[in-house]
Amino acid sequence: MLKLWQPLTQHAIAPTPPVISRAEGAYLYTAHGRKIFDGMSSWWVTTHGHGHPRIRRAVAVQTEKLSQTIMANFTHDAADEFISEMSRVVDAKFMRIFLSDSGSTANEVALKMAVGAWHHRGQPHRNKIIAFDHGYHGATIGATSVGARGVFSRPHENLLFEVIRVPSPAVDAEKCLAELEKILKSQQHEIAALMIEPLIQGAGGMKFYAPKTLDEITRLAHTYDVFVIFDEVMTGFGRTGTLFAHQQCRELPDIVTLAKGITAGFLPMGATLATQELFDAFYADDRSRMLFHSTSYTGNALACAAAAANLKVWREENTDQKLKQIETYHQKFLSQLNVQNPRVKGTIAAFEIHAADNNYLANIGPELMNFCLEKNILLRPLGNTIYVLPPYCTTQSDLENCYRVIAEFIDQLSLRAA
Repeated sequence: MLKLWQPLTQHAIAPTPPVISRAEGAYLYTAHGRKIFDGMSSWWVTTHGHGHPRIRRAVAVQTEKLSQTIMANFTHDAADEFISEMSRVVDAKFMRIFLSDSGSTANEVALKMAVGAWHHRGQPHRNKIIAFDHGYHGATIGATSVGARGVFSRPHENLLFEVIRVPSPAVDAEKCLAELEKILKSQQHEIAALMIEPLIQGAGGMKFYAPKTLDEITRLAHTYDVFVIFDEVMTGFGRTGTLFAHQQCRELPDIVTLAKGITAGFLPMGATLATQELFDAFYADDRSRMLFHSTSYTGNALACAAAAANLKVWREENTDQKLKQIETYHQKFLSQLNVQNPRVKGTIAAFEIHAADNNYLANIGPELMNFCLEKNILLRPLGNTIYVLPPYCTTQSDLENCYRVIAEFIDQLSLRAA
């Protein structure tokens, strides 16, 4: 009998997973009637809450008109509407948008744009990418190559291409900037682009750093004529307190990648924003200079309808205020926990719990996850880094209960250590 192979799951030791039959707002409901608080927005994708009625209606209406068509030969009304909505919220610097189906794909497209632009400019030797320690950019081979090497990549290390690595700005900003400038000076004519997660390195441990540091990284790269790619797959659509993390910066990148919250958790979708300068490098009578990338579901009409509705909800339902409220709740409840390095940025709260094995495979992670799930709270720690990243409809009482359960776990650890 065919059985499911779940992502990032060691089936030999994992408990039997609950079967989710429906979801509403900040909660998941099992087939047996359990009500589980979604404290991680179902892997960071659900923004306004599960099943938001306006987005649900928009998708339903679109199913009556068009679900899918090839985007190489055609476009459609849902894509046009989404792009129109995006035009209202993105900086005028970004003149082009490439649609895809995931964050990993959006990042693959960004890399091809940057390297391809230098190739078409007659400088194919400019093909190296600068990446940062503790970075994460997806699970496909190219995206994994520019992410930090470790347990995620070890089994298929020989498939990955080499990149130029720089210390994390979240660990040591001064060292990061000094090393970056040294590399740019010595290897400028080999480098195509720099890729970085703006303000928060997510899967690498929810590591925060300041906008002024990111501004300096971008300024340095542009000084040496290197394209800058902001991976906003996680940070985009409100997670850092603004619609996009780069809106907190003075220096703008050349490419921005988006996914996760782009459809508010309804359907898979990715997007890559680019400047006209990048687009023009591919624009020619020569067909061999086109951007050679596509996926079958590029610009899927249902996803575009959800994404357009998502932006309308953002604009018309006081989302900014909801983000501020969640940030305030985080600050209040997190201050009451006895934990290491507590930090809050927008709707994301994170901290560490001391563990003998301070890495992604730290046993404390699944221990807390299982403890919380027994009490109907869904969290999925990154090793001994614990984070809470809820939907924007989350109430104060929702978060109060979530932190209460976390506190119970920490108390249990203290008793065990005594």
